[in-house]
Amino acid sequence: THPEAVIIRAGTQALFAPMAGALVHFALPEGSLVQVREVSGAWRKVAVGRQEGWILSDSCEQLSLP
Repeated sequence: THPEAVIIRAGTQALFAPMAGALVHFALPEGSLVQVREVSGAWRKVAVGRQEGWILSDSCEQLSLP
């Protein structure tokens, strides 16, 4: 099971790679629930349904532990 998190920053965009300037994959409105799949430095790979992308860790608040 993957930990859940909620998006707390308006305008959050999930990227294809964990780096500034990477291509945007999809938008995550504030309040969206996501599953955290991976952590890499200041980045978290999150999933919503079948979509996965990278966001900055400070864009979300973790709700549950792995």
